This record gives sequence, structure tokens and C-alpha cells, in this order.
Amino acid sequence: MSQSPYPETNQNPWSESGSKSSSPNQPLLGQSGSDESIQGASQSPEGLGEGQVFEQRHWTMTEVVKDGNLSSRAWGVQALSLLFMALTWSLILSKFPLSNLPLFGYHPLMQSLALVLLVQSILVLQPTSTPSAKKSALNVHQILNLGLSLPIFTAGATIMWYLHDQPGTKHFISWHGTVGTVVVVWSWFQVLVGAASVWFDGKLLGGGAKAKAVWKWHRLSGYVLLPLFFLTAILGITETIWAKGNSSLLLRGAVAASLVGALVLLLLRVRTSKLPKLR
Repeated sequence: MSQSPYPETNQNPWSESGSKSSSPNQPLLGQSGSDESIQGASQSPEGLGEGQVFEQRHWTMTEVVKDGNLSSRAWGVQALSLLFMALTWSLILSKFPLSNLPLFGYHPLMQSLALVLLVQSILVLQPTSTPSAKKSALNVHQILNLGLSLPIFTAGATIMWYLHDQPGTKHFISWHGTVGTVVVVWSWFQVLVGAASVWFDGKLLGGGAKAKAVWKWHRLSGYVLLPLFFLTAILGITETIWAKGNSSLLLRGAVAASLVGALVLLLLRVRTSKLPKLR
């Protein structure tokens, strides 16, 4: 889930050189960062009139993380998602010693960590407003999702698939497991489509406008997946036999509330105008 990597310019978004734009892009999600990184052209270059603006700042990946993930705009989402992870880890580690953690115990630890990383990959994209910031944020988004979040999600799901594949057990005995399996499989297709639309200038999908159009559907798919990830986690604490038998109603309610709150805050930042038209 991410903003379009296609700035309104002929500049290749993956090139190392910066670009100048006579009209800086607006953010695709949420509000733009406090530092606009756009300055007026006191001595306008050829083709830019007096008072017009163009991008002069190069955004690094560290800077977009600070602007998107560590700014006050993200505090609510961060606090609630970290609360969810803290409650999950405290529950598991109160039942199993870390030095002798059973295979099952790794599942909730890994999935809660992966969900927090997924949240980070979304937050980093939301305030970007210039081609340079979008490019760096997209790089962070891919590192977090393709390099960390999705592999951890997959490993955690594989643990449960293995345990449910043992004699005397069976698969899909809960909505938590069913929805979780669908989400993980869907996410890998999501990654493939997203990569194809931006890698090598989207040539795998025809490049240019064709690849950009596919990216919009990639974005929409991500917005559908996001609530399903959170739903899977909510079902994990409220529906599964182990969770209901080893946690209090208060703890389960706190975990569910933190997840719902974080999801609502994330969805409130979405700009629906940047989604593909369904009619």
C-alpha cells in the first residue's frame, strides 16, 4: 500500500539524480509534511516564471522516516500499534519462558511484530509531497514490506500450518486461521503487482500510463488488505481457544481496542481521490 511512485515529471523515479518540477506534487495520503522542501525561485531558470516554485531538496530515507513515522502526526497510530505488540508479547512471555519457548509461542510474537512493521511502511508514505520524498519513501516501503514484514508474516503463518498439519489436528478450524491464510497469500500477489508496476519503469506492465494505472489498483488492494490484517489479529486474541483460555476479558478487550484505534487512525489519513474510479 503506497503512494504512486510516478511523479508528474519525465524524470525516472528510480534514477539517482534529482529532478525539478514546475508544480510540486500533492500528497497522495494525508497531509503534506511540515517541511515543504519547496522554495520560491527568486532567480527563475528558463521556463519558470517569477514566483513559480520547483523542488530543490533531496530527501534521504532517514529524513522521510523522521517526517512520516516519528512526527507528531503519527504518534496516535504508533502508540496504539506498539501497545498491541506490548500486550501480545507480555501475554506470551507470561505463559512461556523465553529460554524454552515452544514453536507455537513464536507465532504471535512474529505476527505482532510484522503488523507493527506493516504500519511503519504505511506511515512513511503518507506525508510525502515531492518526487524526491516519494522516491525515498517508496524505497523504505519496499524494504519494510518485502524485506521484513511479509517474510515475517509468512514465517509465522508457516509455523501454524506446520502445527496444524500434525496427526490429530486439522487446518482451518477458526476464522483466524482462514482469514490469515488468505491475507498472506493475497499479500504476495500484492507485492508482485506492486513490484511489476514500478521496477524497470513498469515495463513488465507496459510502462508509462499503463503501469501507473495498475499501481492505482495495487494501492486499492492494499487498502482492502490492511483491515484484513488487523481483523486477523483481532480474531487471534478474541476467537482462538488458546487466547480465550489464557487471557482475561480485559486484556482481550485492550488488544482489540488498540488494533481498532490504530486502524481507524490509518484509514482517516487515506485520500480516496487517489484511488481508481470504480464506476
